Amino acid sequence: MEVTVNRRGIYIVTILIVAIFAIQFQSLFNFPYYQDAEGTNLSNAISILEGQDLSPYTYTYEEPPAGALLISLWARVTQPLNLFDFSLESGRVLMLLVHLVSVAMVYGITQKLSKSNIAAIIAVLIFSFSPLAISYQRRILLDNLMLMWVLIAFYLIIVKDR
Repeated sequence: MEVTVNRRGIYIVTILIVAIFAIQFQSLFNFPYYQDAEGTNLSNAISILEGQDLSPYTYTYEEPPAGALLISLWARVTQPLNLFDFSLESGRVLMLLVHLVSVAMVYGITQKLSKSNIAAIIAVLIFSFSPLAISYQRRILLDNLMLMWVLIAFYLIIVKDR
């Protein structure tokens, strides 16, 4: 089975990712406000790093641990309390990278299903710049991590000819 590489598609998605990164990074630390769930998710990740439980709180509703584990891996690499002025900013950088992976997956899924680069570009622009996306994709929310993994799963299903 021979794999063909769509160089034009790779160039287009690379340009889109760089442009979206530049636009999103401009106000990454200022907009929207810091939400309490962001601090909770980051504190759960740091709690895992320090060898404690999945949460530093005694009475809490536990969310699935995969998101906290991924954030704790990021925190281990970046040392969030030292890399930026505020520890939540490190988590927001992670969410930006997660969004960029999701952008690549949205482009790939749309391009594979529609066989059109224009449709894929439009899908990526809607995905990245809808008001709801601008508000939530920057926050340190486990939903963003889940969405990335779902898009990766869809992409892997669609790419293979089954």
